[in-house]
This record gives sequence, C-alpha cells and structure tokens, in this order.
Amino acid sequence: MNVPKLRFKDDDEREFPEWKERLISDIVKSLDAGVSVNSEDRKPLDGEYSVLKTSCVTLGTFDINERKVVIELTEIKRLKELLLNDSIVISRMNTPLLVGANSYIKRAPEKTFLPDRLWQIKIYPDSVNMRWLSLWFNNEQNLEKIRNLATGTSNSMKNITKPDLMALDISVPDIKEQTKIANFLTAIDEKISQLTQKYDLLKQYKKGVMQQIFSQKLRFKDDGGREFPKWNQTILGKVADPNIRWSFTGGPFGSNLKAENYRDNGIRIIQLQNIGDGTFNDSYKIYTSEIKANELLSCNIYPNEIIISKMGDPVARCCIMPSSQDRYLMASDGIRLVVNKASFNTKYMHDLINSEVFRKNALEASTGSTRRRIGLDELRKLPVIYPCLAEQTKIANFLTAIDDKITHTQTQLDAVKQYKKGLLQQLFV
Repeated sequence: MNVPKLRFKDDDEREFPEWKERLISDIVKSLDAGVSVNSEDRKPLDGEYSVLKTSCVTLGTFDINERKVVIELTEIKRLKELLLNDSIVISRMNTPLLVGANSYIKRAPEKTFLPDRLWQIKIYPDSVNMRWLSLWFNNEQNLEKIRNLATGTSNSMKNITKPDLMALDISVPDIKEQTKIANFLTAIDEKISQLTQKYDLLKQYKKGVMQQIFSQKLRFKDDGGREFPKWNQTILGKVADPNIRWSFTGGPFGSNLKAENYRDNGIRIIQLQNIGDGTFNDSYKIYTSEIKANELLSCNIYPNEIIISKMGDPVARCCIMPSSQDRYLMASDGIRLVVNKASFNTKYMHDLINSEVFRKNALEASTGSTRRRIGLDELRKLPVIYPCLAEQTKIANFLTAIDDKITHTQTQLDAVKQYKKGLLQQLFV
C-alpha cells in the first residue's frame, strides 16, 4: 500500500496505524443535489431564502456571496437540499476544469439551498473527519481522478455520476490522525484567509483613495506646506510626448502578425491577456523574431511605458511595461502611451487611466454589445485631469507605497498557498 511521505504521531509520540484502503461509498452515505428554481441575482438580505450559484465553489474555496435570492412562495416550497454546517459541496456538472470542484463549509448561511448542479456530501456517523475528507477531495492528484470520471459530448460542460464517484478508491488514516492533519492544515487556511482579507482591504483602500484624489477631495501640499496650483484638463492624446515617434499608437493589424511569426524566444509579443487591471500579467508568453519586430517598429513598446487595452472588461485598462526585456511588440489590442515627462508623471497617468472616472468615460466611448471595444481616436479624445508635475509626483509616490504593500501581501499569500500545496502532496496518497 502507498504510504504518505509526511505522517503525524499521537499525543504520546507513537505511530498511528497504517492507512486503510476503502471506497468512497464506505464513508459517504449520500450525494444530494438540490433543484433549479427561479431566483433573483442579488445578495440575500437577513431572513431571505437563497440558492447557491454553481460558481460558489471553485478549487477549495467557498464564496458566500455567490447566492441568488428565492422570493416567490411557490419556488421556496420547491427548495429541497438545505446547506448544512460542517459539510462539503461538490460541483457535479461544470466546465472540464471546474467539474469536481469542491469546498468545505464550516458554518452555512441560513436558509440557503443547493441547486441541481451541486452535491452535498453526507457521511456515515463517525466514519471520517469531514474537514480531512474535504482536504482529500482538494488534493491535486485526487481532483485529477475526479475530473477523469467526468463524461459529456460538450467540451464546455462535463458531468460526474454518483456511482462513478462512489466507486473511487480512498486511503484513510485513523480518525485521530485525520483530526491532526485537519487541524494543522486548517491553521494554514486561516493564515491564507487573513492574508486574503488583508490583500482585499488594501485593494479596497487604494480604490477609495484614488476616488478621493481624482475627485480632488484629497489634495497634497508642497514640501513647504503650501497649496499646489489648481488642476488642469486636457485630452489623453495631448499627454503623449510630441518629440517621440509613435508615442500614442496601436498594435499591428492581424495580417501583419500571424501564427507563423511566433517563436519560442526572441522579442516578446504583448497580448491582451498580459494587460492586467493595473498590473502586468506575466503568465502568457509568446515571441517573434527580431526581424519581424523591426518590420513593425511603430508597434514596439519599451520598459516603463504605458500599454492600454482596446477591448475587454474593463475596456481601457492599463499597466506599465516591466523591465525584463529591452523592448516588446504590441499585439493588435494594445495601445502604447509614452507620456511627455516635462508635464506628466507616468505612474500618475497610469493610475488615472485605471480610475473609475476615466473608466466610465472610456466605457461610454466604447462600442460592442458583449465585448466592449474602444478605438485609438476615441481614446485620444477622452478627458484627462491633472495637477502640476510636483503634485503628480507626490500622488504617484503615495500610491506606489500602497502598491508595494499590496504586492508584498500577494507574495506572502502565494508563498503560503504554495506551501500548503506541497504539504497536501506529502500528506495524501
């Protein structure tokens, strides 16, 4: 029998018994789904009935906000699977990636029921520690086993049957060792929860501060304590440096850059997916040759310049290019902005473009029903408010300090999540 790499001992430092090979059906009494009902897509108020959305569970995470309100009496009477405390909810029907996604619910919100695409796991009394079982279900190796059970002709939606899940093999330790494992990993989950909350609060704080700054309710003073001059207004096109060629321009048309131009290394092509909401997303990497990049010099973009998205949600989001390469090539959905440094601070402009007031104007100027898009000319005409360069710099430095705290918290969060992932690999077989 396979033995986990990491084992716990009892309170007297003695080895626990060997793990036993079982079937899911030996410990799980039933997998119970709810029903689909008519509901209103809003956060429920106290005392209201609600039904979970399928999106309430992802990979080990339960989002209490992913619920819909059930108002009509006839629909309330049809609700049948109440969400319980100390339970596990699993997605029986979902996309290939999320089918089998599940989460542990320590304390269930009141009057909350399951839809037809979610199961609630119910165990035989004293057969297993529910928290440990949820960790087993979320172990990457076991998740892959569960995903492999899914069937369906559609590539977008897969389904797991009860008999298939119940027939899965499971290695089960003594229930006292289960409790030790669960308590140990719960402490790590609490750390993850604390860091996640800190990260969200910092993001929320920055958003609130930006609203105060760009509405001019919050003003800075010079080093002598004096008021800075009144703010000015221009359009985005006039922020660009007139002395730099192509300082405000879009990426190449699709006919200029095709799949056969892609390489495993060389000059990196910046795609729409790389333009994060205020940050550069480094996950997507494709390259082209230096020859091709030289053919498209008007679409080259360089470190510490701003790139703006022509489309997506939100439209006109932007980020500052990193310094990991000497230059990059913009794909067709990117717009390069090189600010005139005699009058504008790059970081200030980056945060202004990502502010709610600019986003609102960009959305109104965009077109499209499902996926919004804004053209270079429309973007060029959008209004921009700005103080003198000295106050811009103070604002930029202030917001950078918040960004540094957000980044540091994100780094800590990623490290703890990675640590937990490594432990799960050693604790389960």
